[in-house]
Amino acid sequence: MVPDNGLETRLQHTLRNTEGLLPGSRLVVGVSGGADSTGLLAALTALASSGRLPLEIAVAHVDHGLRGQESARDAQFVESLARRWRLPFFLHRFDLGPETANLEARARQARITALRATAGAWRARWIVVAHTAEDQAETFLMRLARGGGVASLSAMAPLRADGLMRPLLHERREDVRDYLRMRDIAWVEDSSNEEERFFRNRVRRDLLPEMARVLEVDVTSRISDLTAELRVESRLAEAWVENLLRGLPDGELPLRLLEIVPGASARIVHQWLAQQGVSATRRQVRQLLAVAAGSSPSGGVDLSGGDCVRRRYGSLFYLSCADVERIGRASRPWTCTNLGLPGDCLLPNGTRLRTRAGLWGEVNPPISCLRTILPEAAGLEGLRARAPSPGDRLRLPSGTRKLFDLCTDLGIPRDLRGGLTVILEDNEVVWVPGVSAAGRWSDPGKNDGLVLIAEGDLLQDLNGCRKKA
Repeated sequence: MVPDNGLETRLQHTLRNTEGLLPGSRLVVGVSGGADSTGLLAALTALASSGRLPLEIAVAHVDHGLRGQESARDAQFVESLARRWRLPFFLHRFDLGPETANLEARARQARITALRATAGAWRARWIVVAHTAEDQAETFLMRLARGGGVASLSAMAPLRADGLMRPLLHERREDVRDYLRMRDIAWVEDSSNEEERFFRNRVRRDLLPEMARVLEVDVTSRISDLTAELRVESRLAEAWVENLLRGLPDGELPLRLLEIVPGASARIVHQWLAQQGVSATRRQVRQLLAVAAGSSPSGGVDLSGGDCVRRRYGSLFYLSCADVERIGRASRPWTCTNLGLPGDCLLPNGTRLRTRAGLWGEVNPPISCLRTILPEAAGLEGLRARAPSPGDRLRLPSGTRKLFDLCTDLGIPRDLRGGLTVILEDNEVVWVPGVSAAGRWSDPGKNDGLVLIAEGDLLQDLNGCRKKA
């Protein structure tokens, strides 16, 4: 009988309770050659070969090209394990270069990229890695030091939605080594684990032992239990926020939702951004909360890749890089343009104007368009358009109003005002699509059967904002 300190039994129980992991499933095991991953591979192989857990196993090793001959030694060692147990072996080599900035993060990304490539090539749904309870405790303390919230402090999940499994997450590192010693299986040591420059190494070597000494408790087990509880709390909160955000217009977060539960606003913003495909930093979330709580109805925070979030009165709006560029193009200054109506006219800000014959009730453009009635005998040949100017005023039945004052009353945000279209008749502002008609256009009375229609992406934005004003 093969010696076992209970590791195989616990691993078998964990995997049998993994939803979707069926007999005959294919697993890609990430193996560095260190004790943890070697122990995981040995236990999985023992379970599969004995029929206790019929699985197909492949071995993947990543050579980061950082440790010269030692890296080559590790690759040869892992390949020898695969040959010993007659398992498919996949080797991935990366050259991360001499740059030391974010080296741990870049190496981690290289590993997961390689493991996913192996899973794809071998048609495996599952990727298995050998993080232990000590790794979990180190991750928790590192994230705590960096200011992580509840979701971040729940640290590593035993099973992710993409099929990555950590079945040793509740196992102690020394128990895995004892298992290897009992089976007389060697492993290799990574000399970089002793390098002072890596934050994780300092946490592992100095902080965790000192905490255990001072507190006189098993800190690793306490943290392991805490992260499990935090994952449950995080999932409950995530489900609550998901329900709260359900049914909102695309890309919009009403500020009133941030006031429902004091203290939950950061999670709401973070999860809303995640729905937009944005992985926001804690700092960006704090900046957005400051914008939301401020007295100004405008403001925003720039995100990575040219995306941003803008406050527009009572809501936050997510704008992709393409949205930002589109609004920027629409807001560029442009000179007065003769419209050349009747017919269609495309303006420099992207707004399209067109006339249609028929009375008001007979002309039904798409809801995203804006329309006004042309007054009787309006001189079409004299109509012009230009970008807005600070001195623009509209003559309304209630009196003359500044254009930008009207925008404020209507809740039209500052970042969209530069893209407005000002229609002139004999140098008088007669219509600003999305804002108001003016002069004799505001009460056309009997008309000659022409409707002027304005359409464009920016006008859709204006419509959306006016509804929230």
